[in-house]
Amino acid sequence: MMSEPLDSSSVRQATKQPLKEHKVVDIFDSLTGLLGRKPFFRVIDDEIEKSKLGCTSLALLIIDIVGLRRINLAAGIDAGDAVLCETANRIRESLRNCDSVARMSGGEFAALLPSMISEDHPILAIDKILQAFHDPIELQNQKLNVELRFGVALYPNTCSSTEQLVRHATTALLHATARSRSFSVYCEESKDKDLAEYAFALELRTAVEQNQLALHYQPKWDIKAQEVTAAEALVRWPHREHGFISPNKFIPIAEESDLIRPLTAWVINEAVRQTAEWHREALPIGISVNLSARLLQDPEVPEIVKNALDIWSVKPEYLTLEVTETAIMENRDQGAEILDQLNDLGISISIDDFGAGYSSFAYLCDLPVEELKVDRSIITGAAANTDSETVLRTIIDLGHNLGLLVTAEGVEDEDKYRSLERLGCDIIQGYLISRPLAADDFLSFMMRKRQAG
Repeated sequence: MMSEPLDSSSVRQATKQPLKEHKVVDIFDSLTGLLGRKPFFRVIDDEIEKSKLGCTSLALLIIDIVGLRRINLAAGIDAGDAVLCETANRIRESLRNCDSVARMSGGEFAALLPSMISEDHPILAIDKILQAFHDPIELQNQKLNVELRFGVALYPNTCSSTEQLVRHATTALLHATARSRSFSVYCEESKDKDLAEYAFALELRTAVEQNQLALHYQPKWDIKAQEVTAAEALVRWPHREHGFISPNKFIPIAEESDLIRPLTAWVINEAVRQTAEWHREALPIGISVNLSARLLQDPEVPEIVKNALDIWSVKPEYLTLEVTETAIMENRDQGAEILDQLNDLGISISIDDFGAGYSSFAYLCDLPVEELKVDRSIITGAAANTDSETVLRTIIDLGHNLGLLVTAEGVEDEDKYRSLERLGCDIIQGYLISRPLAADDFLSFMMRKRQAG
């Protein structure tokens, strides 16, 4: 990537001036007045050579405006251009005179920090830039809050050339984007994993947008009624190369990115749609859907749920949302508010994996909960020793004393079933009743149960 040398100091002085004063227009971006991509690479070449001579370090920041396309669509191209220009100004004014700033493409900028004063210099620079964006960008009749993401690469720590430096900083930006973080610093050890996960996240986004996911349904068996009264919807990803991908692999990636909301919205809508279809088949069962911990902080969740129920004309009492005990405790205040709003809609709330992480049960009295799902480790342990059975009995009694249904997961044999029946458990799930089934198979299963009556 080496090319004809460019006087980096004169370029920096030029980038501090308005565009109309530039003499060599082709060096600069016509909209923002910053360096263009190719001249910027020549400045990096120059600074790397200086760094070699002076035994100094430098950092490259690749900076992305989050959601620039949405700004263009919502406010217009002129507004988007104004955001680009103001972003360029704020980045440039946040840095030192010896730093170089360029517009790479679209809403992507870059900043080169030569002669770093300390190892945390890039982080301090990022913090200063972010402080410059605390105030929204004011346009004619509106204010826009701009969010930035940063990828950081260091010379000579992880690279030996301009090409490597740019590639590594871009990889770090992908890492930050995939995890919805403000910034990420390139690390050689995580390179392959990061790129693989980013590619995986892109595939997952396509699968959600193009309706390529599937739901399987595991029956919930009511012990007293001796029938299936509900099902839990479990998302699956039928990948064209790898077959069915477990949610244990793709849900964490969705949670670390901005995919978890659209993914959950799809699951809720599809589960409610399928429930409406079963109701038309004279199968009036309920449906349970898992709610991510991250969505307990999302004020749009109640509206997502309400829209699905309205679209498919399903009564809210047929929908249960399952939230893990850990998620509730980690998002106590805001989570309680979201759960209250869902409860106001008529939705049932279930605490999943109950008993796995916390010993204080006082919070149950403050939440609109209707079901406890006992963690499968307790169910398994109860079959093996007396102490675990005592814990299980205590949880079941606690749930009943609070007026809650108690469900046991992971029930795989008759001995566990009989033990849970004896202890007064209300509902069971597990392979003893059925594995999770595709929608058509679930309907066939229910019809066979009905005929066996």
